[in-house]
Amino acid sequence: RVLLVLRFGLSLAFHVFNTSFNVGLKERFNFTPKLHATYYGFAGLVYSISQALLAKPLIKKAKINPQYLIATCIIGLACGRTITALAPSIYVMFAGTATVITFLGVLNTAISATVSQIAGSDQVGGFIGTIEGVESFSGIIGPTIGGLVAKTGTMGPLATVCTMYAGLTTLVLMTFKTSVMSQIESLAKDAAKEDEAQAKKEMEAEVEAEAEAEVITTG
Repeated sequence: RVLLVLRFGLSLAFHVFNTSFNVGLKERFNFTPKLHATYYGFAGLVYSISQALLAKPLIKKAKINPQYLIATCIIGLACGRTITALAPSIYVMFAGTATVITFLGVLNTAISATVSQIAGSDQVGGFIGTIEGVESFSGIIGPTIGGLVAKTGTMGPLATVCTMYAGLTTLVLMTFKTSVMSQIESLAKDAAKEDEAQAKKEMEAEVEAEAEAEVITTG
């Protein structure tokens, strides 16, 4: 449930922010179609670099308990969104975007790694499908909420998104260890018991086979 709420909240925050942000790009920086292409190409490049170079070593370092890594990434998203929304120039806006995308690449990879641990091999597909469904729902209501919030003023979307990020950070710090990590540890113990039982059966079968072979030889 924590992971579902987390993904829903992150996706909802994205849609709420981008509803007004994309419009603001043209108003603030006179964005042309060419600049839009450059912007999204830049975001894709940063995302790839983040996942390829940063995500793996950071997740490996925080493998025992990734809650602080996830919380740090969410805070990083809030900082990046703030820089992007208040950027006085297009260069600062690109820097803010790089900050957001870098933390997002690490965050998404960390969540995906956690999903693979919390669900069995036969359940991962269904769990991922549920997450995708939740994210799709946020894509339906997010733009509507973003449009309503934007009517309150230029700072409305940013304030809303930062508040959501604060709530998600609190959720992760307060519940991630007790709910998610405890379940992962329980699954790991169950898997270890199953492996131990299987190894015991194989050993007994091997001993029995050797005993039968010895009887046949002496007979």
